[in-house]
Amino acid sequence: MPAEPPIRLDIDPDALPAVTFALQRTIDDLEARAIVAADRDVDLGPSSAAEYRADIDRLAELLGQLGHTAARPDPERAAVVWFDGTYTVDGGRPVRQIATSSLDRLLAEAIERRRDGRLTPGVLIDLLAETTGSSTVEVADRLVAARRAARDADRTVDRQAGRPPVRQLTRELPGPETSLR
Repeated sequence: MPAEPPIRLDIDPDALPAVTFALQRTIDDLEARAIVAADRDVDLGPSSAAEYRADIDRLAELLGQLGHTAARPDPERAAVVWFDGTYTVDGGRPVRQIATSSLDRLLAEAIERRRDGRLTPGVLIDLLAETTGSSTVEVADRLVAARRAARDADRTVDRQAGRPPVRQLTRELPGPETSLR
């Protein structure tokens, strides 16, 4: 494939801030696209990601012509419309987004179930799975990990404060079998 001819930019000084901003945001967007492509498209993703990153290099050269050094791509500033939805990037991983109208419906459903007394842990897991686009198993695993992390953090705070662990405390409290009556 023949090399592309170099592009030479001639930008009006008044437009320079807007053009440099747009080029940098495009670099962010292309990196987000590369991450989503590599994750979501097993067949064409890696080659698409390589093309997106080659475009990033070309845009960085253009910024250099304008007297600005391209910042490292920040894909977390971008949203990418992909074949199966809209994605953002969090911690280097694609995160599928859900439309606000869908969130409104899910929230209304959760509130209605709460009022009717039909809100169970299983229903909450299902709603979270639908909201995040994850499987119910992934959501349940994340909830267990979050609960474990919170419990560990509480234990650390208790140890630092010199308080006995919760289990030990409950053994020392008088209950019905050790009533003071």
